[in-house]
Amino acid sequence: MKKFRPFRKIGVFAIIRVLFLFLVFSPIWSYIWWTTSDEHPINVTILDKTVPSEDYFEHIAFHWILNYEKLVDHSNRYYIFNQDYYGFDPREHPKPIARDWRFFSRNQLDSLADTTELLYLTDTYGVYYNEWILDSLLTEHSPLVYGGLKRNEIRVMERVVDQGKPMWGEFNTFASPTGGYVRQRAEELLNVNWSGWTGRFFDELDSTKNPELPKWLIRGYKEQHGGRWPFEGPGLAFVHESERIEVFDEEVHVSDPMPHIEVDTVFSEHYGTRERVPYPFWFDVTYPRAGTDAESMGVFRIETLPSGDSLLASMGIENTFPALIKSRDGLTWYFCADYADNLVPYSASYFKGIHYLDFLLYTTEPLDRSRFFFHFYRPLITTLLDELGFLGNPAVIPYSQHYSTEEEAP
Repeated sequence: MKKFRPFRKIGVFAIIRVLFLFLVFSPIWSYIWWTTSDEHPINVTILDKTVPSEDYFEHIAFHWILNYEKLVDHSNRYYIFNQDYYGFDPREHPKPIARDWRFFSRNQLDSLADTTELLYLTDTYGVYYNEWILDSLLTEHSPLVYGGLKRNEIRVMERVVDQGKPMWGEFNTFASPTGGYVRQRAEELLNVNWSGWTGRFFDELDSTKNPELPKWLIRGYKEQHGGRWPFEGPGLAFVHESERIEVFDEEVHVSDPMPHIEVDTVFSEHYGTRERVPYPFWFDVTYPRAGTDAESMGVFRIETLPSGDSLLASMGIENTFPALIKSRDGLTWYFCADYADNLVPYSASYFKGIHYLDFLLYTTEPLDRSRFFFHFYRPLITTLLDELGFLGNPAVIPYSQHYSTEEEAP
């Protein structure tokens, strides 16, 4: 009589052991894979004037990609997120420092532009008194300490464009506190027109439940709407540069207050993004500039109800508007939101292949922007870098396949 052998039990234990070894050793192999991958030299110039703390949240997501893809400068030095950018330095301000273009001569600005291979304007909104000096009353407006796009930055932008080099911008590059000629010239260089509107999703509009809800938003709305703030639960707020404020209430104006970025299948397959992703942070309503080759490559969609359509119409907006705009045959991109503002775990950028396990690095919480980073921003930026030849494998999408705002949104 043959002995009974517990094949099934042995199989289960073997699987458990393999899984355990995989979990223990895969980070090691992933790190080894990263360390042995090729480095790619590129001179990237990053401008970020909104750095009120040492989180560096307005540009750290882009540095995550630079490190993950092993992009280095031409001295083979890795880009460091708390050093390799221009703008505000929370450790040294207000001393005249090397990263502040206000103190650059014309020759220095021209030299910077001449050596730049990619210019990325991540944010110029700036740093304000309450958050920098007081470190309190963060939900209230306060005087500007440092910020706004200046003529020195325009000079660099102009020279980069004139030399046929790539330039990327995103919200907030030219909105408040930037104005006048500088704003107009920045829009011209990026081939866009800003409507004056910005917006943001809030997961809770009840001020007694959400202490992070901006007090200036509530106060401004009350002043314009008979002293009432009748909202609770999730909603969507729009703010115009004229200070007009409108709020879209769930089940009154919108069926879903969360804005979604949508792209077509061709875009999604080429750039490796999802076709539809939620976006829970600040965005602007900006359009391609007429008379240029600028075109919208994807849209924000607001799931409006009839009352919401009427309110949007009074604002001069439709329920879809551009989410990213391409021009100059792909050399210039404007991202119509805070794309690079994302506190993703920077240590994960040292583990090659971690994006295949990205579900471990984000949650389903509405305000968690890590999902947007892994599902949209990272693959988009990586492919754009590849298209430009910085990763050693250029692949240009045919112009005829580009997304057009005249086509029906997916």
